[in-house]
Amino acid sequence: MSKAIEVFDAEMNEMLDHVFDLIGIPNEESSDKYDRLNWTRNVCTNLIEIATKNEKYIEPAIELISDWGNLEDYTSKVETHDWFRYYQLLDEHITGYKKWHEKQLVKEKGKGKSKTA
Repeated sequence: MSKAIEVFDAEMNEMLDHVFDLIGIPNEESSDKYDRLNWTRNVCTNLIEIATKNEKYIEPAIELISDWGNLEDYTSKVETHDWFRYYQLLDEHITGYKKWHEKQLVKEKGKGKSKTA
């Protein structure tokens, strides 16, 4: 049984790598010498793993992964607080964080324009 799980995991990881290639996530090693994993792909994989365990997280995980270029903006709370986890990020995304985050980006862009104008 454990061998079957290992094979399944390896096949799933390979399939995820292909999907990440298709959506354009670069496959670069981390610049952090202690962490060789590609940060973006690692976060996306974590989001997928959480979504496979709870159906309500599928849509927010897809939305976050689809916007992988801004993933660091969304995950900053996870990265800076040891008490905040990815499933909580997905919960926030479901309850409206995405809309709040978009409004914040619009405000920041508006401030940037007024400084240069």
